[in-house]
Amino acid sequence: MSDELAKVYATERERQRARKKREGIEDFIATRQKFFDGEFDAVLVASPYEPYSVVRRLIPYLAGSSNVVVHSPHLQPLVEAQARMRANPAFVNVSVTEPWLRRYQVLPQRTHPDMMTSASAGYILHGIRILDTSTE
Repeated sequence: MSDELAKVYATERERQRARKKREGIEDFIATRQKFFDGEFDAVLVASPYEPYSVVRRLIPYLAGSSNVVVHSPHLQPLVEAQARMRANPAFVNVSVTEPWLRRYQVLPQRTHPDMMTSASAGYILHGIRILDTSTE
């Protein structure tokens, strides 16, 4: 980055491009530092990766009493993650639920459910991360 600052640009366009690049790098560094500072109140995970491996890597960055929520279109990975989270003393109130939303067709003088609605919107795993004060 210091090489970019010391460079002499021939045109205003090159100078503008370098300024935008520098601002992008600075924003990235600031965001990265916020992540490593941690103490987040919650984490929401919607990823194709195995859910517990993602949650396990994010535990150090979560504050006490923070919510952990994982969404998946499939039940099996969440059930496995639920079992592992229940075995981990850092989590309480671990549950898997299925949100179900049904669309309704609203017409004058009548309302009825849409018959072409799919039955599932996926599954949600929720747990609360706690701090174990007995080991500190």
